[in-house]
Amino acid sequence: MKKGYILAICLLLGACLGGYSTPPTFYTLTPTDTTAVSDQKKPELGLARVYVARYVDRPQIVIQTPDTAEVSVSEQNRWIAPLSDLIGRITAENLTALLPQTPIKNRT
Repeated sequence: MKKGYILAICLLLGACLGGYSTPPTFYTLTPTDTTAVSDQKKPELGLARVYVARYVDRPQIVIQTPDTAEVSVSEQNRWIAPLSDLIGRITAENLTALLPQTPIKNRT
């Protein structure tokens, strides 16, 4: 009986010492390389808050398998900020670069 306890303790300690998880990789979005579009009218553009589907509204990156409805959640790959914030910020930056004469009002 005593040998069984010692073996169980050794196995538990071995599992604790031998296993480690890989640190996560963090990602962000960057604006596209854009060339300004000339426009004779000077409209004003307003951006509302961006909302994303609940299944992707998480720090982990959600990946859909091509040509299927299967999705997986990557525990090791994460967004550096909430995805809706990143999309709103990048959209505003891209529009500002594409339409430099157009005032962009970001309501995020």
